[in-house]
Amino acid sequence: MTERIMGNMTKICTKCSEEKTADAFYKNKNATDGLYSYCKQCHKKCVVTWCNNHKEKHRSYVMTWAENNKEKQRSYSAKSYRKKVALLKLRNE
Repeated sequence: MTERIMGNMTKICTKCSEEKTADAFYKNKNATDGLYSYCKQCHKKCVVTWCNNHKEKHRSYVMTWAENNKEKQRSYSAKSYRKKVALLKLRNE
């Protein structure tokens, strides 16, 4: 399903059936070509659908992860906050 064209790898997404470049797919070390079979867009749709259909399970996982990784969570929160502040400053200029 993948082919090399002039050094650029392309692949057909098994979900949307579109041919896309390799950078449109997430990496998967277990796959023979090293890429997931769904493109990033289709993968994201699947994840959003799963999260919406399994809200309690997803929430439980997120809360458990945050509890077990407090330092990482603080770092992510601080980084996100700084990013939002920078965007607001740009909008107000």
